[in-house]
Amino acid sequence: TSTQRDLSASQANDPPRDLAFPPFAKSLNSSGDPLTGLASRTQFTDFLAGSLRMHGDSEDSFAVVLLDIDRFRDMNDRVGPAACEKLLCLMAQRLRTIGRSASLIGRTSGDGFGLIVRDASVAVEFAEMLLSFLTRPFAVDGHAVTLGVSIGVARAGLHGREALELLHAANLAVHDAKRSGGSRVRMFDPSMRQHALNLHTLETDLRAATATQ
Repeated sequence: TSTQRDLSASQANDPPRDLAFPPFAKSLNSSGDPLTGLASRTQFTDFLAGSLRMHGDSEDSFAVVLLDIDRFRDMNDRVGPAACEKLLCLMAQRLRTIGRSASLIGRTSGDGFGLIVRDASVAVEFAEMLLSFLTRPFAVDGHAVTLGVSIGVARAGLHGREALELLHAANLAVHDAKRSGGSRVRMFDPSMRQHALNLHTLETDLRAATATQ
């Protein structure tokens, strides 16, 4: 497809990166995701932690890209869990076509995936091409199904020096993309943390007010 060609061309023109990453080995206590065959959330987080130990002091190293399928629960109600499992597997297959641009691909939640992109300087451009690629129709049981995908990007070092901190930053960017209508890419911004805190405070105050009525 044209998007696959665009991805390949971008990868061919990328400046060489001399970053080394920890070898990926399946933990004895954690197998991969049984549905998609990708890394599990635990494996993804462990690999990210190792990568940050190697490169976390740099603010221009690699990036984490998280993506969620928009309105997946509604789709599950509409087409059923079996069809949704097929969609997740097809999504995983498409993600594998990104080739050498990602050091690791994992399934990070029920309808969420994560990628560790080796070159942070092109992470947003890569995520935009990925969005175009993933929102093309999928063929499921003889039907064409189009998905919306919200993508968040966070840069190692700049946006987090610990694995959970960096994942939280990328996840906040995903939620910002969803709030903006979905099917878009957002780079993490520190103001997103404050917005999340304000929203949490508002929800807490509303629950307290309701309880006293």
